[in-house]
Amino acid sequence: MPQDFRHLARRQLSEAIARYPAYAVGEAPRDGWVAAIRNALEMTVRQLAARLEVTPSNVVRMEQRERDETISLAALRRAANALDADLVYALIPRRTARSTANDNLLDALIEARAREVAAAELKRIGHTMALEDQAVGPADMEAQIKARAAMLAQSPRRLWDSDAAE
Repeated sequence: MPQDFRHLARRQLSEAIARYPAYAVGEAPRDGWVAAIRNALEMTVRQLAARLEVTPSNVVRMEQRERDETISLAALRRAANALDADLVYALIPRRTARSTANDNLLDALIEARAREVAAAELKRIGHTMALEDQAVGPADMEAQIKARAAMLAQSPRRLWDSDAAE
């Protein structure tokens, strides 16, 4: 896929992610969403089972699978429908870098990772240079990290290798 199309795809996905409010990302209730909503509605296991057209023991197992994080999305969607709720499923990058000038969250994530990798690379080189009494000052090192990160961000595929920032 050409680089322009990859950038466009990242921008479009970033716009979709940005529509999720900050409060949408958080911990699930201790007993899981199905049990929490069912209990809040004062709906019994038997009543939910009837709405799902399953046995009450299936509802108990479903709620347990949600707590164990082994439930399928299809089962969650069925439960949500039976509870007159919507299932919202999204992967939201943890480091959204909203404080940067970049409005594209995924590009900001790539830029942050490129900076990590560049800093790791230049730290190794800087150590060798210091041993040879050729150390670079902090301002020059920062400029080099910035330049190397910009180069790495142009082709981000390598950034995600496990040894990239070691």
